[in-house]
Amino acid sequence: MRKSILIIVLINLTFPNAHAAPGQLDTTFGSAGLRVTPVSKQDILSAITINPSDSILITGITQTTAPTIFLAQYTSSGALDTTNFNSGGSMPGTQTLLVGSRSEANAIALDSSNKILVAGFAIESQTNILLARYNTNGTLDTSGFNNPNGYVTLSVGTGATANAVGVQSTGKIIVAGTSVNGGTPSFTLARFTSTGTLDTTFGSSGITLTQIGALNILTAIVIQSNDKIVAIGSVDNQITIIRYNADGSIDTGFGTAGILQPNVGYPGIIYDVALDSSGNIIVAGSVIVSGIYKSLLIRCTSSGALDTTFNTTGYVIQLIVYGSEYYSLTVQSDNKIIAAGYTIGRISNELTISRYLTNGTLDTGYGSSGTTISDFGTDIFAQDVKLQSSGNSITAGLTNGTFFLKRYLIS
Repeated sequence: MRKSILIIVLINLTFPNAHAAPGQLDTTFGSAGLRVTPVSKQDILSAITINPSDSILITGITQTTAPTIFLAQYTSSGALDTTNFNSGGSMPGTQTLLVGSRSEANAIALDSSNKILVAGFAIESQTNILLARYNTNGTLDTSGFNNPNGYVTLSVGTGATANAVGVQSTGKIIVAGTSVNGGTPSFTLARFTSTGTLDTTFGSSGITLTQIGALNILTAIVIQSNDKIVAIGSVDNQITIIRYNADGSIDTGFGTAGILQPNVGYPGIIYDVALDSSGNIIVAGSVIVSGIYKSLLIRCTSSGALDTTFNTTGYVIQLIVYGSEYYSLTVQSDNKIIAAGYTIGRISNELTISRYLTNGTLDTGYGSSGTTISDFGTDIFAQDVKLQSSGNSITAGLTNGTFFLKRYLIS
């Protein structure tokens, strides 16, 4: 008996995750599975991406003399990368950028050379779209991108912000968000060349504006393998998905004249979009049912119709504890869906991650009946989730006014 106990103890010491199950915290990451980075007292994490070496790049906002873009890189195991990222800076492992009187980052992506693209806005004479490119070592690409700045700003209408960024197969950069034109907020897309100049062959002189209703808000994009652009958001508080051709024109072969506004029975909002290996489009967000927020997933076909093989309706509405929202999602190689956000707990908001099978049901082999809820601070929000090459998921967000990273096991 004693020998059996000793063997079990040795296994647990040598292989900390030996008995861990999908959805459990990977204690080999960071400090017992968690990495918290306090920068200032009013930090906001917006998005993350994973580079080919499995290093984790995060971007958001921190406070210096004004709200400022924050960028940091962590090693694959969760340590701040002070060796390879801005090692000669005043805060190795991190980088900040202030353009105008205020700058904020909302999105991050990598180009084909693994240079880092960060998109958001800068307040200059008005609020303008901001796109910056960094070298892999964390320095601004001042020689290759809009020399000598390393960033470019774009004025659209009376004010604009970028909420998403992606790269087409040609290397051209799509920046998307919302701008105000004629007093009306519009879906806004712009395309830049790889050197940071506006590509006037896209849309109308480099910009595409879409006004369907009185209030058009674009929250995220994904670029398909054929370079078509799927943009999501809301129009007059109605969930809206629009697909654009590679040149910025609306793809009228998608949905109804290029637009899908799925009826899920309740008012809602969608925050993130991803593609599965079949080309299906999956979005995550929430709906309000009798005053309660419930998590929402929608899957539609590549032609722009609700996929009724997904939960028989094409969508899933999930109540988790007292209320919840999904802010981000990612798709595994087997097309299982991981959605992350927050749950309203008894005391404060708690981190929530769920996994769904391809038929739209919760994967009961993940976490507790399909969901992992974590409470390690107050007001915890998962802002983004991505997969490392191991398949394990990195979830990033905010707790107690600081950035956090957590890694969860997938299998």
